[in-house]
Amino acid sequence: MKRAAVRLTGGTARGRILKSAPGEGMRPALAILRKSLFDILGPRVADRRVLDLFAGAGSLGFEALSRGASFCRFVESNRHCAAAIEANIATLGFTGSSEVLVADVFRPDRYLGEGSPFHIVFVAPPYRYFTDPSFARSLAGTLERLASAPALENDALIIVEHREGEGLSSPIPRLEQIDERRYGQTVLLFFRKID
Repeated sequence: MKRAAVRLTGGTARGRILKSAPGEGMRPALAILRKSLFDILGPRVADRRVLDLFAGAGSLGFEALSRGASFCRFVESNRHCAAAIEANIATLGFTGSSEVLVADVFRPDRYLGEGSPFHIVFVAPPYRYFTDPSFARSLAGTLERLASAPALENDALIIVEHREGEGLSSPIPRLEQIDERRYGQTVLLFFRKID
């Protein structure tokens, strides 16, 4: 079955199609979900530094760049996906405002580094990860380490996408859940970093 093209929904690159790596495990965020998410975020994206974890096709990070984010760091462990993101960065003209790191999302020390803090973090793991009960615990631990890192600005926004009934089940220290949105079986959780 042929995968539908991933088309950006807004901003300067609206309508542009993203190249993606072949493979059955890819699940780019649906256009309707991306459009709704960025309608919610509105002007909060402009001039912000974004971290796109489990980047996959990079659709969330590219939407942010298209809508005025100043920088996006894409973090993806699959080298084929990372190569496709690199190609999209060049094609869309985001070379000076983005970078791709091939790294394990569960090791924040590998991708946070030095420099200006991030304001928005997108976390959209493949749904298959949630079938492993230990995954949500590992993700919660990673989010706690992110929230403790100076590389995340105070009041940074972290948006986690998961399937209904298979997401994070307990509070995460230093993160306050401020919103929840449902799109069919997909849930978006909005967290704010707190002191």
